[in-house]
Amino acid sequence: MVLFRSGVAAAVVGLLFADGGTAQSRKTSVVVYDGDSCDEPAATVAFTSEFTCTPQADHWHPVCVTNGSISSVSDCTKYYCTGYDDLGILSDAFGQHPYLFIEQYDEGRCGWQDALQNVTAYLLDEKCHANPKGTASTRLTLGHSVTITTYSDAKCANVASQTSVTVVDVGISTYGICTSQNKRTYLGGATLNLTAVAAYGDSTCSGSPLQLKISQDFACTPRLNPNNRTCEFNGTYFSTSDCVSDYGAFAATAFGPDTPYLMVAEFTHMYCAQIVEYATVYPADGVCHADLGNATSFRAILRADGTATITTYSDTSCRFTATEMNVDKQTLASSMCVQHSDCGRSYPGCGRRFSVGGLGGPPSMGKKTAVVVYDGDSCDEPAATATFTSELMCKPQADHWHPVCVTNGSISSVSDCTKYYCTGYDDLGILSDAFGQHPYLFIEQYDEGRCGWQDALQNVTAYLLDEKCHANPKGTASTRLTLGHSVTITTYSDAKCANVASQTSVTVVDVGISTYGICTSQNKRTYLGGATLNLTAVAAYGDSTCSGSPLQLKISQDFACTPRLNPNNRTCEFNGTYFSTSDCVSDYGAFAATAFGPDTPYLMVAEFTHMYCAQIVEYATVYPADGVCHADLGNATSFRAILRADGTATITTYSDTSCRFTATEMNVDKQTLASSMCVQHSDCGRSYPGCGRRFSVGGLGGSSSTKKKTAITLYDGSSCSEAPVQLTVSNQLNCAPPTSPICEIVSVGGQMVYQALDCIDDYVAFANSTFGDSSYLIVEKYVDGTNCSTQDNVTVYLADGECHPSIGSDAAFKITHYADGLVTIATYPTAS
Repeated sequence: MVLFRSGVAAAVVGLLFADGGTAQSRKTSVVVYDGDSCDEPAATVAFTSEFTCTPQADHWHPVCVTNGSISSVSDCTKYYCTGYDDLGILSDAFGQHPYLFIEQYDEGRCGWQDALQNVTAYLLDEKCHANPKGTASTRLTLGHSVTITTYSDAKCANVASQTSVTVVDVGISTYGICTSQNKRTYLGGATLNLTAVAAYGDSTCSGSPLQLKISQDFACTPRLNPNNRTCEFNGTYFSTSDCVSDYGAFAATAFGPDTPYLMVAEFTHMYCAQIVEYATVYPADGVCHADLGNATSFRAILRADGTATITTYSDTSCRFTATEMNVDKQTLASSMCVQHSDCGRSYPGCGRRFSVGGLGGPPSMGKKTAVVVYDGDSCDEPAATATFTSELMCKPQADHWHPVCVTNGSISSVSDCTKYYCTGYDDLGILSDAFGQHPYLFIEQYDEGRCGWQDALQNVTAYLLDEKCHANPKGTASTRLTLGHSVTITTYSDAKCANVASQTSVTVVDVGISTYGICTSQNKRTYLGGATLNLTAVAAYGDSTCSGSPLQLKISQDFACTPRLNPNNRTCEFNGTYFSTSDCVSDYGAFAATAFGPDTPYLMVAEFTHMYCAQIVEYATVYPADGVCHADLGNATSFRAILRADGTATITTYSDTSCRFTATEMNVDKQTLASSMCVQHSDCGRSYPGCGRRFSVGGLGGSSSTKKKTAITLYDGSSCSEAPVQLTVSNQLNCAPPTSPICEIVSVGGQMVYQALDCIDDYVAFANSTFGDSSYLIVEKYVDGTNCSTQDNVTVYLADGECHPSIGSDAAFKITHYADGLVTIATYPTAS
């Protein structure tokens, strides 16, 4: 493939000094170590912008400079962002030791790489670290924030400046958001532990705590002071402190499996990602408890319906309400992120997650309880139904891959605990295991106004696509589907599908638009799984033999192919004014070509469920293009389809059976027919996402043109075996490949040359195989007004710097591809 190079020139200017090379946007890095070696961890690392940048002779074995008490390594590197550079300097300097680094940008250009002034990284300890010259030093003070103090001496005695960094600064920087003073702050190395403080009512600090507070600090307090791990008295309560890596697991261990509790985790960003700043765990006993701060109190209530209320009070005896948080079951079970502005930040706001535990089983923590139900006494596919529901507890199988099958002889089931994402995917692949390649339908139900949000997913129900009665494991209810162009899901209040409880309908359109992430009514998304469904094809004929070309062919995407449900539909049946056959087909285009044959012209209109003609074809109607009036399959209307010599076509439908009263008229140009382009329209009555249709033609003495292109290859040598000089690819009404390769002589511009004809799918692949190692240039031409969405034709030229004749005219061309990538194109009025 030949690439074009624009004629715009750019100049790069660098400053050159005698003691080093040009910086060329690279940074000078200086890594400082305490002691007489350059072994990790470093004390500080700095990347600065200098005019010159002197690299190490060997980046991987740099020279360590030491004065006995302070050592350092300098180098030259390309620094990008978030701690990455060409040499991996930060990770090498600190290893797995936690560190903090700050990126400083120009005013108003925070985040732009070329506006990065400098980067400074600090080891997260509280020691005094001097610079290599012994003229200054730095010390950090670690807590819920970190204070960076610089000194004008080497002993951390004379304060020069102080800067504070908070956990919030780090949290919002991970989203690319700058804090004040055009800075972004990050953590590196090992993940920091959280500090956990548990309050108890007696001096043994045993049993379940009265409250548990967890915070993300820059150093875990018990690690700084090991004595904090003892049971200490704090005026009104006793407490222990510890360092934890997982606040959810620690809470579950602290409260145990049988003491209900509610947990509120506060995050530094509105999407509850990256960093949890605080987590508070309350015993859900409805009792008034004094807060850890001694001046306030709280009460936490968990109700039988799964809702909860956490109330804080401004006094110690729960008399004066300060705040109240009411939480529904879905929020608790899914551990969904709840956005709020209680933190006082308008942007990027704050987020919190609620969760519950101590209910006698593992807390769900956003996972779903999956129940797969099978007919019979085994759990072999296909399942009858599968559900994913939001529960407060979620009990996993001991072995996910060999689950326990529970059966009563007639109904069997398997339950498990899994993280469900969307469109049928979960951590364990439950749906695919349950149904295998058997077709099934599944529906995702979301909270009002939050369709598509994973943490707003209430439940998922999947159904095997059959029309049998399927009972639930308890024998208290059942379900039956009615399959057609839509599917009706009927639930019953008994096990025998006798007493109707509810009915829900799902259409092919619902499935089609769900594949684009669009929700249907009632905050649902509907999908199909398993084997691809066949289409139902009904062909109308004029006699009882149902032979020859049909008078009309109608194809529809149904939830079950009608002939499969009723095998008798495959016979030739009389329907009042015509005879018909029905069949199940996988490819509507191929079936139409077979039904009409190669010599009976026909026009096909395919209707799609989305404006881009992707995913699902809802209907396809095939008309014989004979200009004759034909009664429609519905008996009450008629149609006439005309295909003209210039490649245009008209399909007219009538409201009567004799083509007298026009109902609709579709006029199609040659380009639309030949390219089978997607035509957007709103005849389906949906303003969004609208509808799409494709027109195509067949039966013109060759195979159907849908997605096929005619390729003419021109050779100016003595055969068709050398590299071609030109290839033209176009959309024609029909594309009939020769039964065997043909190389024929033609006259172009008075010269006798050779050409070959092919019918192709992919012109890029065809050009690559045809031209081989020769350079060539591809020129694509599109239909005016389509914004390069509808291709008209493609011409591929040999780019060897020689003059060659051009297909279809007396003109000639010469294309030269130079070694530096430059391409020149010259055209000539004649080939001689």
